Amino acid sequence: AEAEVVMTAVKTNQISVDVKVTGQNEVAEGYKYINFKCDPQTISVTGAKSLIAELDNILEVTVDLTGADKDVVKTVKVSDLLPEGLKVADGQPDTINIVFQIEKLTQKSFRISKNQISMTGASPDLGYRLGNEDAVTVVLTGLSEDLEKVNNSDLFVTLDVSSIESPGTYELEPQVEI
Repeated sequence: AEAEVVMTAVKTNQISVDVKVTGQNEVAEGYKYINFKCDPQTISVTGAKSLIAELDNILEVTVDLTGADKDVVKTVKVSDLLPEGLKVADGQPDTINIVFQIEKLTQKSFRISKNQISMTGASPDLGYRLGNEDAVTVVLTGLSEDLEKVNNSDLFVTLDVSSIESPGTYELEPQVEI
């Protein structure tokens, strides 16, 4: 009697999770995308050696954050992403959890005294006076942790007066640098 034995070489491989983010600059107005955390970042996959060889060692997950106004949590089932014939290795989780951190922007006002404002492009033939107030208000928008670090002395306000050619009252947009 003859017996035919067919053996398939099985291999286990570590593959990385590659997270592609789109819409990170189109989150809801007044919010900002910070970063993401992916758990786990690699997964052990097992299957026929020939199939593992075809896998490019990356599981790609794409998430669109357009319009997001709070953290976005995405749970992905690994077995749904694997080609047929491959499976998650025994004892490995079949899910990947990805948390995208979205933070609300806040505003902070700064009173800048007139003597902190520099003028550029001034004509020697004209005299300039800044409004009737003793100070101007600069409003910055950003993450609260960043705004807490900013002081009045960190702000450089410049007013370009080069477009003014004759006496009068003008409204100009100041440039603010931090």
